[in-house]
Amino acid sequence: MKNFFTRRYSALLITLTLTLIGSGELFAQADSAKAYLVRAGKAFKMGRIDRAAENYRKVLQFDSANVNAIRSLGVIATRRGNKEGAKMLYERALNFDPNDAETCNNLGANYDEAGDIKTAIKLYTKAANIDTTNLLYLTNLGNAYARNKEYTKGIIPLKKAVSIKPSIWENSYYLANLYASNLQFDSAVFFYEKAVKAGGNTARLYYLLGTTSIKNGNYEAAGAALIKAIEIDPRCNDCLLSLGHLYRLDGNYAQAAILFNKAVKNDSTNMEAMISLGAAFALSGSYAQSDTVLFKLNQIATKHGDTMKQLIEVELKRIEDFQKMVNDSADDIN
Repeated sequence: MKNFFTRRYSALLITLTLTLIGSGELFAQADSAKAYLVRAGKAFKMGRIDRAAENYRKVLQFDSANVNAIRSLGVIATRRGNKEGAKMLYERALNFDPNDAETCNNLGANYDEAGDIKTAIKLYTKAANIDTTNLLYLTNLGNAYARNKEYTKGIIPLKKAVSIKPSIWENSYYLANLYASNLQFDSAVFFYEKAVKAGGNTARLYYLLGTTSIKNGNYEAAGAALIKAIEIDPRCNDCLLSLGHLYRLDGNYAQAAILFNKAVKNDSTNMEAMISLGAAFALSGSYAQSDTVLFKLNQIATKHGDTMKQLIEVELKRIEDFQKMVNDSADDIN
């Protein structure tokens, strides 16, 4: 009996010892996984991608279901241009944790870049629903809707992003783009101006503010925005042409010609700029210069010369109609 109890007790001790050893190994593995995860993160931040990948793979040797490591390897695969490998890694990560918002977003971006916007939207939506205040997920979702021409749907997440952090001017800019695409020009101008107030200072921002202000009927504000855009980027031909056309509509053909000429100097192959320049010269009374431009246009293609003549005719008709309207108004008053 004594021997029996002794043996049984010895067996319990062995079992307990093995259990403790096993637990110790698990703790050691967990510690090792954490250590490699930290090393990988530091290497990644330093731009040492190969070292980071090596350490993330070591994490998986200790913890094969570590979503952070799998997802990060997906990010590295994306950096290396291996989109298909990245996709497989993100899908593997989601198998372990279907509600990992960051992985949903990254896989969404993968589908987005591959041109599958509908699947991207589903994944961006899932990410934004899991982490409801993440600006990246909200803006990715809004911009994906925009690319899919679902403007009304895209406005919702972008508006939320702006309300969470108004100081990020890009979010107001993206939202303004959506409103403009949805032909809601009042709201578009409001958020372009909000982007400017938040620190946005690019030629593109001021150009879109200017052209949207034109559509909204505010020509004075449009001119100011376009002038600012040109100050930032004198080679912005879209800006030069838009401001030139604004001056043309105002009857200031000499100033319009200056801007169109700058656009031609920036890009001598820009037919819109050359045609507009020739017309502006003619309308401002600089006939010799207009003839020179017309000769060059006809050398390139006679259709360009014809377009210039048509533009002059349309503009002269517009001036005639306007003068008639003024005269009729004066007669009514008398």
